Amino acid sequence: RRQVAAEIGWRVMELRHDAAVNAVAFSSNQRFVVSVSEDKTARVWDVTTGKLMRVLRPPQDEGKEGELNAVAISPDGETIAV
Repeated sequence: RRQVAAEIGWRVMELRHDAAVNAVAFSSNQRFVVSVSEDKTARVWDVTTGKLMRVLRPPQDEGKEGELNAVAISPDGETIAV
């Protein structure tokens, strides 16, 4: 497993993936953070508890097809773009 630490104020969260983490984005209200990885998943984390809320798996194929390299969250927190 691979992990990256995301600093949130004084708190550090470990964002665990099965491959390198390529990007993270915080919601505008700072309630959740989304990490994307070469393991072809986007993971949504609760900032308060540090717990994994959801794993998103977009369409993918063999090799690098489907690796995620960027993430953005809409200002209202309703849409995640990877």
